[in-house]
Amino acid sequence: MTDLYPFIAVGIATGAIYGIAGLGVVLTYKTSGVFNFAHGAIAMAGAYCYYTLTVTYGSPPWLAMLFTVVVFGAGMGVLLDKVLFRRLLATNPAAAIAASIGLLVFLRAVILLTYGGDSKPVPDFLPRDIVSLGPVNFGVNQLIIVGLAAGTSLALAVFFRATLVGKAMRAVVDNRNSAELVGIDSGGVVTIGWIIGCSFAAFSGVLLAPLVGLDTLTVPVLVMHAFAAAVMAGLVSMPVAFGAAVGLGVAESVTTKLVANIYSLSGLSQSLPFLVMFVVLFFARGKLFAPRPAPSGVRVRGAGGWRSLSRPSAAVLFAAAATVPLVASGSRLVTLTNAVVFVTLFASLNLLVGLSRQVSLCHAAFAALGAMFFSHFSGDLPFPLALLAAGICVVPFGAVIAVSSIRLSGLFLALATFALGLSVENLIYPTNYAFGVALSVQAQRPELLRGDNAFYYFALLVGVAALTLVGLVARSRMGRALVAAGDSPTGVESIGIDVQRARIIVFCLSTGLAGIVGGIILLQFETITSTSYTFLTSLIWVVAVVAAGPSSASGLVLGVVLFTVVPSLTSSGQVAQWMELGFGFGAIVLAQEANGFDGLVRRLATRARDGIGAAPDRRRVPARTMRPASVWAPEA
Repeated sequence: MTDLYPFIAVGIATGAIYGIAGLGVVLTYKTSGVFNFAHGAIAMAGAYCYYTLTVTYGSPPWLAMLFTVVVFGAGMGVLLDKVLFRRLLATNPAAAIAASIGLLVFLRAVILLTYGGDSKPVPDFLPRDIVSLGPVNFGVNQLIIVGLAAGTSLALAVFFRATLVGKAMRAVVDNRNSAELVGIDSGGVVTIGWIIGCSFAAFSGVLLAPLVGLDTLTVPVLVMHAFAAAVMAGLVSMPVAFGAAVGLGVAESVTTKLVANIYSLSGLSQSLPFLVMFVVLFFARGKLFAPRPAPSGVRVRGAGGWRSLSRPSAAVLFAAAATVPLVASGSRLVTLTNAVVFVTLFASLNLLVGLSRQVSLCHAAFAALGAMFFSHFSGDLPFPLALLAAGICVVPFGAVIAVSSIRLSGLFLALATFALGLSVENLIYPTNYAFGVALSVQAQRPELLRGDNAFYYFALLVGVAALTLVGLVARSRMGRALVAAGDSPTGVESIGIDVQRARIIVFCLSTGLAGIVGGIILLQFETITSTSYTFLTSLIWVVAVVAAGPSSASGLVLGVVLFTVVPSLTSSGQVAQWMELGFGFGAIVLAQEANGFDGLVRRLATRARDGIGAAPDRRRVPARTMRPASVWAPEA
């Protein structure tokens, strides 16, 4: 038992940092109704701000810490509230999720382009001496971190109960509309909530970075462990969130010790918070996680429907795609083959984001699982059956998530898929049945698809079938019900349509398509590695779909071209980072549009056409007809 004491000490300190981050997550959600998936990215940005001040400019660490928390954190809070999330009040809930994911991807890309991807040592503003408290040795920095976290939690409790602003925030949280009736400025209260939440995020980043080093993944992922604590608190109770975070930190640290010699469980400690979060979501009942209503006076825009290509446009596009092998070869043909493969992948996401306004943050994991199953089936089954079987084997993973989360809200479906993606990456990828020690899987193309031309046409036919499937679902009774549910879920259910069942079916269908795409990608390259299917890959796919346009075939094609073809036109070593930057920014800006960039172009074109059509009519109306008739009466 004594050998666990050092891990318990580390776990308490780490859990205290998670607790600070968790307080920020809960506070932001309670005041604004927005779950900020970019909370970890804000912590990372705060850590890089601290690093720049201390290392680049030589600022004293304590002063850099204060500036990062008070100035940088507060500035981020005001910016996110005023510029981004307040504009999304009239959109569907999936838009706010997509925008926060876009913010995460955007901030990471900015930091990669500015600082590079190497891990950087960060100076600590806390002493590292060791003190003994009974049988446990603690670092002085650990004790100070626990003290700071406890003091922060206590100060926040006093703030809510003893200050006018805190009482106003409590009133807005309890009933925003009633608070406005008694003269409370709910908008100002929400801004204060964002300021405190982002300051807590920056504070957690500054505390973590000296302990684990600084890069664009470690700090964000660790801060995201606070999501589990926030969910355990029902996104309501900040004391429960803080206590749960400390408990998770200890459990995570002790688990690291217990499974240290078991390779297949090496990722268990990192997955533990997300496994706990998934269990809480699975067993949640009643109104624990009911979606937040929109503020009074704000009418939420409907989801809209899926827009297929017109028959002439589809015929021209298919004819052009069919001639590709005649005019392209070598690396160009490989790029275009990859493009038609991604047509199927983006179609699976469009079923969710575009049609039913659901967000899956683990599609890369579904594709990886599909590749894994296909690698095992390909030697025993004909490749069409192996592909179909791989997709079917992935469906149960999606069904478990859909059944447990869709009955709650779109937010918790996103949280559940986020938790599953990280858990699959940490627990399943390292197993011998999956990617194993070599972190790769292999499969050979069948003789029929050996040539690049043959494989291109195969991928093209699958892509056309996927687009057709999305169109058929959109035109079906189930698809029309999903679109109508975007305006009034209660109204749709009142006429006997089970919206939840429809959403579960669509989610399972999307999951199966993602698994099939994973097998096709494995066929294309014959070897793929697990590093290509991380949780970050899922986020980038989502923001690409949202930015281009998730509710139309033209938006899908645009997204595929931007994602696969445009990067191949440059030899820059930073093309991936610039692509993340562009799609992240696009998701931030275009999440409020009904259909991303494609919808924006259509809306502007319609407005311009209406303006041109109305102008001649206005010119034909003489100004004099507006005068009294007596002015034009002939003189007697």
